[in-house]
Amino acid sequence: MSNFPQFRILQGADVLYAIHSPTLFSEWKRMGKYYSCNDVEAKQYPEMLRIQDMLQCAEGFESISKVEFEEKSNRWKQELLKVEF
Repeated sequence: MSNFPQFRILQGADVLYAIHSPTLFSEWKRMGKYYSCNDVEAKQYPEMLRIQDMLQCAEGFESISKVEFEEKSNRWKQELLKVEF
């Protein structure tokens, strides 16, 4: 059983993840001078597989600490404009 939350970064991209449970994560994306933050509830199998990939650090996902996640996301909040989708 995994302890939650867990934090990941996608290598080669400005994307952060906070994994809250086996079926829920938050995704932070930086896009130029903008950023977005969305909560994703995994209801379908592909979304559940994505969470498993994140937890296993597969396909370019890298584990980061809560402190690293908070530092980067807080910096984005201060420097960038939030976009709502």
